[in-house]
Amino acid sequence: MKIRVLGIDCYYGSIRALESVSFEVKEGEFLGVIGPNGAGKTTLLKCLTKILKPKVGAVLLNGKDISDMSREEIAKNIGVVPQNSPETFPFTVLDIVLMGRIPYLGRFARESKNDLRVAEAAMKSTNVYHLADRTINELSGGERQRVLIARALAQEPKVLLLDEPTLHLDIKQQLEILKLIKRLTRQKKLTTIAVFHDLNLAARFCDKLLLLNAGKIHAIGSVEDVLTPKNIKAVYGVKAQIIRNPLTNSLNVVVIS
Repeated sequence: MKIRVLGIDCYYGSIRALESVSFEVKEGEFLGVIGPNGAGKTTLLKCLTKILKPKVGAVLLNGKDISDMSREEIAKNIGVVPQNSPETFPFTVLDIVLMGRIPYLGRFARESKNDLRVAEAAMKSTNVYHLADRTINELSGGERQRVLIARALAQEPKVLLLDEPTLHLDIKQQLEILKLIKRLTRQKKLTTIAVFHDLNLAARFCDKLLLLNAGKIHAIGSVEDVLTPKNIKAVYGVKAQIIRNPLTNSLNVVVIS
């Protein structure tokens, strides 16, 4: 499934948060959205899920404008993994993952055997099946993040959106989560878009990067085309050297000043 964003302008009241943003992401691609605080990264994800409706332009999902799609139809096609888990009640992991089946349930309907099968498959693919009976509040940060990814996968989406998926995770957990997202993107042929603050992680795992600055696209394309000293200086206001890590073969941003 392909996402096309056509010249969108998005506002919070009278404040324009995104201006003339256009790009597309194809099936099986992993796009990283980067940029400084306030650049419009999270706003962009909101526009891709109809939480925030563009005043100008359109977001197309396989050629269909999402503004013409119901919430249920969007939820069946787009899975979202937020920055933080808002769950405070002691739901079990299975309960959380089954929440991803809500778009498929009729009013007052209970989960079917198929819903349980889909939830179990999502938990197994994210390696949280053994935690099914544990409560969400008992889990580590990395485990919680895997559960949220499993919930999104239980929606059986074609598109996966993640807002800073490695936030508050340690180095090992960051690598595990991003390897998982990369693997799922390839295996399930997802169209994946994730917001990053860590440029080196984005460079290592993403196929393409979109660099936002003040609500506009400053650069988009391959990692090599986007992560340049000139772009880093223009957007982040720091001098940087771009080197290739001999062990991972990915680009690393080394800030000089």
